Amino acid sequence: MTTDREQQDIDFTLLPSFIIETEEQLERLIQLLLLIEENPERQADHLDELFRLIHQLKGSSAIVGLTDLSVSLHEVENLLEQVREKNASFEEHLINLLIEFATALEAALENQLTDFNKDYWISRFRKCHPDLEDDQTYEIIKPDIPLILSREEKELVASSQEEDKIIYGIELLFTQEAPLRSVVAIAFYNYLQRFGEILTTAPPFSQLAEENFAIFKAVLISEKPLTLEEQQKIITFPVNDGVEKVYIREWTYRKEESSSFNKTIRVDTEQIDELIKQLEKLSAIKTALCHLYSLKKQDAATWEELGANLKDLEHLVASLQLEVDNLRMVPVKQIFSRFTNYIRKMAQQTKKIVKIELRDQNIKIDKDIAEQLIDPLTQLIKNAIDHGIETPAERKQAGKKEAGTIWLEARQDGKYLHISVRDDGRGLDFIKISSTAVARKLTADQKRFST
Repeated sequence: MTTDREQQDIDFTLLPSFIIETEEQLERLIQLLLLIEENPERQADHLDELFRLIHQLKGSSAIVGLTDLSVSLHEVENLLEQVREKNASFEEHLINLLIEFATALEAALENQLTDFNKDYWISRFRKCHPDLEDDQTYEIIKPDIPLILSREEKELVASSQEEDKIIYGIELLFTQEAPLRSVVAIAFYNYLQRFGEILTTAPPFSQLAEENFAIFKAVLISEKPLTLEEQQKIITFPVNDGVEKVYIREWTYRKEESSSFNKTIRVDTEQIDELIKQLEKLSAIKTALCHLYSLKKQDAATWEELGANLKDLEHLVASLQLEVDNLRMVPVKQIFSRFTNYIRKMAQQTKKIVKIELRDQNIKIDKDIAEQLIDPLTQLIKNAIDHGIETPAERKQAGKKEAGTIWLEARQDGKYLHISVRDDGRGLDFIKISSTAVARKLTADQKRFST
């Protein structure tokens, strides 16, 4: 288990700025790993930057006093060194592991790393390359693999609860001697889908074959509360000597009112310099107005000078307002880039091949509006993967490429910003949707719908 937080000499004055900087570095780290996965032949172009990022993270975490994180990042350096020394390509399982680590670290940062498990991650890294030597031994199979929700998944949970859907946390516990855990877990996963939508699992569905888990966890989103009979069916489904027990509990997730994303924003030094210049002009106008007041004159020349100063003040205030508004603007790529890893994870869970194309990412948007867009965009992207894009076999049969594509595009139209989500899948089943709406009494007449 990780070193107790009290045993780490953490500098809490440095921690907030460390978290902000680390979030940006992790975002870049995931981008680099995805670039390597997409273009393995260009791995060398990104490997040095990967090393620099990990080394910077290791150094800054040590300075802050986050010893557990620094030690874990040292293990990541060892993994990267193995790749570079052997002149080997990044294998899929290594990319998956590093992206999973970065995503988990992003989530842990929201809680100031209080739930970061050093031993768990080091055991994963050592299993990936068992020839790494160290005096300390870590267990490979951990009794409790953490289930960490990404920001997008947290948004989905919160919005689902607002729509009166019920969220369940389900755990399947195995005995120490349990054989074929992956087979049982996959069968249990498929069975759970009868009762709702599975948001995520731990271990991730793509890693179940590794058999290095003693507990299988799942988050289930149900349209309505499960009856006692349905809960009993879930609890008794896995009939296997290796299954110790099944737990099911309802989740109550409180949507976070704020996060580092909406509390902070990066500002170019040029914008700061421009604001300072404007303030200097404002100070000069203030001095001029105070001087006029001190003269206590009401002649024509004084009134003319006063009018000129007030006009300058009006223009300056308008300019300052524009500058301040611009400070709140962020490029939409800050939102779009967050979905790259989310789409990859969803594609793995649904056994589909999905690519993403981002267009016009440099268009700027107010940061508060950007934050509010995350939830609806997550829903649209999830629907596109779940219901729009077909499996590789279905696409091949339909004469399409096996990989589906999702386009995220921003377009400026005067003072309006249009953001669209498109995919090249089969589209939504209009008859099924309208029939479901009628069955749930959302409308009385199926003919009222239009395509």
